Amino acid sequence: MKVVIIQDSPLGKAGEVREVAEGHARNYLFPRDLALPATTANINRWGEVRRGQERAQARAHEAIEALGRQLEETGLKFHLRVGPRGQVYGAITAAHIAAELERQGISVERRRIELTQPIRQPGSHEVLVRLAPEVTSKLKVEVEAGDGSSQTAAS
Repeated sequence: MKVVIIQDSPLGKAGEVREVAEGHARNYLFPRDLALPATTANINRWGEVRRGQERAQARAHEAIEALGRQLEETGLKFHLRVGPRGQVYGAITAAHIAAELERQGISVERRRIELTQPIRQPGSHEVLVRLAPEVTSKLKVEVEAGDGSSQTAAS
C-alpha cells in the first residue's frame, strides 16, 4: 500500500510517498497520524507543504549566513586586570562574549561559542562561533591588559 508520510520518521520525511504493508499502515501509521493514504489530493497537498517548508528553511539558512557575515565584521574588546607582577586576574569566557554581543544587538547563544578554554592572555584571539551545523563564523576578540582602573569584563 502506498502512503504519504506526514511527519518525519525513520520511514521517511514529510511529503514522501512510500510503499508499506497494509497492516502496518492501518494499525500503526494512520492511528498515530504519521501517514495518509497516497491519494492524488494527499500527494498534492503534502507536496505543497513540503515546498513551503523548504522555502522557509532556505530563508532561515540565509538569515544564519547573514548573521555569520555580521559576526566576521564585528570585533569585541575586553580588558583583563593585571597585577603588579604581570599576573592576569580573571578570564574571558563564552558567557562574557555572548553578553558583549548581546550589548551590541547580536543574539548568539553561549553554547554556540566554541572556546576550548577561557581566554586568559592579552592579545588578539579568533573565536569560532557555530551558528548551524554547516555554518561557522570567526569572531575577533581583542583582550587588553589593564591596571584594574578601567571597567573589566572578567573579574
